[in-house]
Amino acid sequence: MVTLLWIYKLKYIDLDSNLNYLVAMLSKSDVEKFIIKELSIICKESESSYSSKTQLVGEKRSIKSMQLVELLLKMEDYVEKNFNSEFNWDNNSAMSETFSVLRTVESLAEHVIKLNSKK
Repeated sequence: MVTLLWIYKLKYIDLDSNLNYLVAMLSKSDVEKFIIKELSIICKESESSYSSKTQLVGEKRSIKSMQLVELLLKMEDYVEKNFNSEFNWDNNSAMSETFSVLRTVESLAEHVIKLNSKK
């Protein structure tokens, strides 16, 4: 008898030759939801005030710089906990309105997913 097991959003990782693990994979949508939830807490507004297109840096940004710093500190913890990776947001181009991974909620989520895919 063959038993089928459906595994949703799991990634097989061989950490060393003796240990094999299944690690939950988060989607871009999952990361965006986390960011929006944190924005609503930090800015004391409803989650519906934010979307994947919410601008985080630049002239038309939706949040204050201190709120962005709070969000980035939360993202450091989130990436470390969920991806066992380092989230570096203190380089010179991080705040660039044109090229930054911090332009929008969506670009930040994409960056986080890319960090995990490079492992």
